[in-house]
Amino acid sequence: MRILHVLKTGTIGGVEKMCLDIAKKCPEHEFLFIKDVGSIPEEIRKVGNKVYTFFPEKKKLTWRCAHIARRRIDKMIYYNRYDAIVFHHGSRFLWSLARYIKRYFSFLKVFLYIHSDSQLVLSEEQTGFRNRRRKLVRAAESVNGILAISNSAKERTIEILPQLKDKIHVVHNGVDLQEFSCKGLKNFHNPLRCIYVGKISQDKGILNLIVAFNKFENATLTVVGMGDVYDECQKLANENVNFIGRRANVARLLNSHDVFVHFPLLHEGFGISIVEAMAKGLLCITNNKGALPEILEDGRGGIILNSLSELEGTLKNLDEEKTRKLRENALEISKKYSIDNTIENLEKVCREF
Repeated sequence: MRILHVLKTGTIGGVEKMCLDIAKKCPEHEFLFIKDVGSIPEEIRKVGNKVYTFFPEKKKLTWRCAHIARRRIDKMIYYNRYDAIVFHHGSRFLWSLARYIKRYFSFLKVFLYIHSDSQLVLSEEQTGFRNRRRKLVRAAESVNGILAISNSAKERTIEILPQLKDKIHVVHNGVDLQEFSCKGLKNFHNPLRCIYVGKISQDKGILNLIVAFNKFENATLTVVGMGDVYDECQKLANENVNFIGRRANVARLLNSHDVFVHFPLLHEGFGISIVEAMAKGLLCITNNKGALPEILEDGRGGIILNSLSELEGTLKNLDEEKTRKLRENALEISKKYSIDNTIENLEKVCREF
């Protein structure tokens, strides 16, 4: 199936990494990055898929950019005969472009992806939320469907926009299970080696996590990723916490750790890093925000705590037999979230709706 994936930029993140994994499996899929920012466009080019860029040097997308983008995508659709176009990033620029395409190419299937908790995107506390909500609704009502990365993301979108209920389809994110494979469960280190992989931002609860680990005597923490509070986190941490920045070899790093920890302050739309850790046989410990209980199947594949204050006691009192069972369950559950299943479900929705 010939699908064009549209993203605003190619900065490394869960969305962009998933698109790279799709490219490795589907040579017929093509990718359009409105701005050629980040390393993902070049990595997809190396795989061999077609990659397009509209504004490689633009810092801000203006109304003139929108006019140029429409002209250029007109030509792409005419010459490439796509079966479907999927818009991944949530932005007013992309929502307007999706609406334009569906208006002038009614035969073409167009979908919007919800990769995060939509209540955060459309929160009344966010500047300009009314304009964003209006543009999202207009785009969503005109396209063929909306793809949500979890049941949690779907339900919370319906809470805000109940009129879109029949248009939302769940297509869970997936990981490359060949890259994140487990060759056998290893014994834990002493002290425990814990790891966090993700965006270094306050909404991910990373500052609170560092404060907690500063006091722990039975565990260390490795922090992988970058973000707007990275420098602040480094200043806050003591010798129990090690920062290594953004890394491409996450699978190898997971091999040398025992426990994956994640305590976001806000609802998570999915949690691709948790699935990667589950596939590697780590014990995952998190809270009950958003889709996290959904991924861990309400505690069958990991430990779900009510608050971060419970973490130290949990790490001190891990039962070996119960912990091993949780890790075995996690390996089994992670197979549901393979990139192959993601592609299969995505193409199924694009064909049928």
